[in-house]
Amino acid sequence: MKKALALVFALIIVVSLAACGGKTDNNTNTQTEKAVNQNTEPAASNVQATQNQNTSSASVDVDTSSLSPVNDIEVNMNSYIDKQDNKAYLVFTSKSNTTRDLILEGEFLSSSDSSSLGKFKQMIYGVEPGVTIAQELICDTPITMSQAGTFRYDFYNAPSASSYKSVDKDIKIDTKQETGKAVVTLTNEGSTAVSSFECFGFFFKSQVWNKTVKQSGTSIQPGETITVELPYAGNYDEVKVYFHGYGV
Repeated sequence: MKKALALVFALIIVVSLAACGGKTDNNTNTQTEKAVNQNTEPAASNVQATQNQNTSSASVDVDTSSLSPVNDIEVNMNSYIDKQDNKAYLVFTSKSNTTRDLILEGEFLSSSDSSSLGKFKQMIYGVEPGVTIAQELICDTPITMSQAGTFRYDFYNAPSASSYKSVDKDIKIDTKQETGKAVVTLTNEGSTAVSSFECFGFFFKSQVWNKTVKQSGTSIQPGETITVELPYAGNYDEVKVYFHGYGV
């Protein structure tokens, strides 16, 4: 009888140890998966960045008080404020000789008294020389663009470079104007896979800007061609398309 009881207790201990071992393995695997997922997108070192979903820029928390604004940025137009859709855009070209990450910082100003309505600060990765880029300006507080008369801004070189790779010059862009939309064909002629991009269409009628449409994406492999549709129901006779993305 004593031998039988001892055998039963031994079996219970073995089963309990096996169950505990299984829990330890599962917890280890879960923590490893989280660590891998958190490190799938490299961020600029020493810069706290929050990536906007499927975009090639990020809101950024970095002190620019010790940085000097750069003066080698050519802004194409600084009053793309869509009061109907409550959005604002900036189009610019880097005149630097090198590829770099830029910080775009500024604020929206009231049309009535030029007071500040809200601020924006965002990182733009992999800006190549001579490439014209469009950016949607993301305000740090909800505002109504009908109140905004304009916005002021400065560009800064990022204090440390990210590991994102520039891809803009590798992308061949073909645009077809159709009724109710513009159809953009993007071909990756480089060797780096695009992992995030934005494609903007600025629609004009008689040289007057009417609307901007943005589409975002996450992948264009080397040699791959994809099609992006930019819907616009209004009348237009010209669309200017701007692409910006990066690879990892």
